[in-house]
Amino acid sequence: MREEASKYWLRLDEVPEAGIDPSENKAGNGRWRDLSAVLGMRTFQIDVHTIWPGQYYAPYHRHSQQLEFFAVLAGRGHVLIGQERHAVRAGDCVYFPPGISHTLHNSSELPLSALIFATNAEGDAVEYPQMPAAAPEPAKRSTLIARIDDVPEENARFDGHPWGPRFVRPLGKALGVRGFEVDAQDVAPGAYNASHHRHAVLEEFFFILFGNVVVLDEGVDVPLERWCAYYAAPGRRHTIKNTGPRDARLLIFSNPTPPDEPVSYFDLQGNEIAKPQRPG
Repeated sequence: MREEASKYWLRLDEVPEAGIDPSENKAGNGRWRDLSAVLGMRTFQIDVHTIWPGQYYAPYHRHSQQLEFFAVLAGRGHVLIGQERHAVRAGDCVYFPPGISHTLHNSSELPLSALIFATNAEGDAVEYPQMPAAAPEPAKRSTLIARIDDVPEENARFDGHPWGPRFVRPLGKALGVRGFEVDAQDVAPGAYNASHHRHAVLEEFFFILFGNVVVLDEGVDVPLERWCAYYAAPGRRHTIKNTGPRDARLLIFSNPTPPDEPVSYFDLQGNEIAKPQRPG
């Protein structure tokens, strides 16, 4: 059994898999690993789905309250959004606000993997309308889809920061997300994703899209790599360093930042310090 502390991080192959094999039901919804259950998360549901060729992630459906966000990790397919059909591939992200009927279809000949993020929405009702038989694929892409590399970098928060250069791609802002925050962050070799800190209320989830990093979690160094995850629960002291020779990319989810939330800052030895300031 793993040590209790390691519930805050995981490697994907450590997470139990559930679902349907293609040999059992080709029209089923593939197999998935429930990351949020293993990590004991409070606010979000996060799975990694493997969808076999010809399968759908789930029946065509819509939520009354729940917000969903898909990040395609590998492969290609099509996403149905309302009455439209759009091609997606690794590096694409899709946001589904309440009331939008949707599903993800693996229309290729190889497996498709996607990270599926959803809010825990109290009172959510799910409806299953008839899926369009031949949904059109419009020339203009839906504004609910964004390719990570196409979202402009915004580095105003970190320009000249003493913990090193990192670049934020605000996916949530680009897609009009409400109810949670999501960014992609590119961390330079040797740099940290943020100051060593802890939040009193904020809950954060980090998924490593590529690169090699070390999470400093409550004074413990945890080496992680592609498709590993880290959960920074409220009150947990943390930062993430890129230990590889190239940029590391993190996909970061959090609940909305509460106004005037107290944040504590620390040096790498765990001593509390003043909030780090930009040089000059």
